[in-house]
Amino acid sequence: MKELLNFSIKGRLRRRYFWIGKIVILTVLIILFTILSFLRGFIGEDILAIFGLIALVFYAIFSFSLSIRRLHDLDISGWWFALQLIPIVGEIQFLILLFSKGTVGNNRFGTDTKTQNSR
Repeated sequence: MKELLNFSIKGRLRRRYFWIGKIVILTVLIILFTILSFLRGFIGEDILAIFGLIALVFYAIFSFSLSIRRLHDLDISGWWFALQLIPIVGEIQFLILLFSKGTVGNNRFGTDTKTQNSR
């Protein structure tokens, strides 16, 4: 699980941890925005907007990190992440990231995370 707790774009990330990371960050974001919506009456709209913006930036950075490392697991350069910014093409690439098996054995981005974690 330590693979999820860093914001590095180096190394590889297994499919399982990619799923877990996406689910956890979306759950945290939903809970945070729910709490912020309840606090709307107690704090100002400006402060609420600032907290929301900070949460979205955190989500974007974390999601970026997960996607880059997942691409590395498929032995694909992280620059291909830019495709996710294109409508329709980005969704197709995201589905590929979700369901494709990673490279077996070592690749140019690091050691095989599956065999590394099973030791």
